[in-house]
Amino acid sequence: MQITMSSAEALQIIDRSYAGGSKPISINTRPADAQSPDWWRTRGRTETVGQDRKRVALDLYLHIASRAAEALPPDMFPAAFLFSDKARYRPDKGLIKALLQVGAVETQEIRGELCFALTARGRDILGSRT
Repeated sequence: MQITMSSAEALQIIDRSYAGGSKPISINTRPADAQSPDWWRTRGRTETVGQDRKRVALDLYLHIASRAAEALPPDMFPAAFLFSDKARYRPDKGLIKALLQVGAVETQEIRGELCFALTARGRDILGSRT
């Protein structure tokens, strides 16, 4: 999904808000895979996600979603980010897989693109943010 911010801005947000080694955003080398709900649930390792990383990641994804060229519904973020500098990123697969497994997010299609919607459990992870 087209995002009206640069990838550098997104990476700066991560650097300011998360000191951990594994950043919650990845270069999207296979855009078609990121549009498949099954891809997010399969392959790769299942991650045990620390509370701080989940909260920072969800805050980041929702911030990026707020800058989508076409507005998304509240508490929803795309599965693929095409930033204004043409860089392609996506949420961290292991983190999304873990969030799907615990029911913190669910998949939805918006305007032909895969998105993730926060559930009540996902909103609980964010605490009083909403």
